Amino acid sequence: MTERRTMDIARAHQLLDAYGADPACWPAAERIALSEFIAESPEAARVRARAATLDHVLNQAGTYAPSDRVRAQILAAAPIRSDDWLDGMRAAFGSLWRPAAVLAFSLVVGIGLGIMNPVFEPEDEEIALLVLGPGWDETQ
Repeated sequence: MTERRTMDIARAHQLLDAYGADPACWPAAERIALSEFIAESPEAARVRARAATLDHVLNQAGTYAPSDRVRAQILAAAPIRSDDWLDGMRAAFGSLWRPAAVLAFSLVVGIGLGIMNPVFEPEDEEIALLVLGPGWDETQ
């Protein structure tokens, strides 16, 4: 079941300003509610008439290719895109020496802590007790 939205004049203004007066261009979820609201509200009908006038003017306007000067200005203002992954890393981190230095530092600290705190190695008897159970005796 589709959810029907209630329509008010503010929402009607938003939809008509964004999508124009043609119901085929309106969002499907709000098309019926907006059509009914326009039929009931003289103010909404005036807003739709104004949107229809703007649609007509915009539809009459032709499309023009930009001049070479405008095209050059747009391309000059656009950011330069590089497919090089290293350029992407530089853009993300500023330069690569900082992440490399952090990685090297953490590696040195990890190795240093590992050397300073050796892993406790259990005695043979402790291993035997764990494997064979508490009733095990070496003389057996």
